[in-house]
Amino acid sequence: LHSYIEYIYLFDAVYTNEVAAPTSAWNDVASKSINSLNNNVSELWFGAKDNIYALNNIINSADEVLPAGQEKDEIIAQALAIRSYLRFQLLNWFGNFPLAFGIKANENATQASQQEILTSIESDLNTATSSLPDTWQNGENYFTKNTALFLLARVKLFNNDWQNVLELANM
Repeated sequence: LHSYIEYIYLFDAVYTNEVAAPTSAWNDVASKSINSLNNNVSELWFGAKDNIYALNNIINSADEVLPAGQEKDEIIAQALAIRSYLRFQLLNWFGNFPLAFGIKANENATQASQQEILTSIESDLNTATSSLPDTWQNGENYFTKNTALFLLARVKLFNNDWQNVLELANM
């Protein structure tokens, strides 16, 4: 997941011309002349989907493999927050996509509407914020409650839900 997050930042930076294309394979991204056959675009799509399936596995199996308690709740909250981030990225890059909650890439998920995707993201983030701490010990780089709330505000902004954006910004 860590290397994929770095890839997301690189893709965005090259696409917005904040950094130069690191190799000629990135020239289409830098010039914004990419299509679905571009390897960098495929990496964005399949990397996000693979990570979402792994996160679904964590979320779906947590009750069976983790003892009840705060640590389990925090692990699930992290998985929900990261899944929300990846789904929001997919929505921004590709538009509507199938919402998968299972652990297999070949599951028969149907195309979801933008509203269904946003509702799912908001639900995951609302659930996550109830178990995420304000800070992590040792300065760990995990989602905190405020990070999840910030992402929720961005989702609300994307959805033109100005009143809730204002409320979240004032928390």
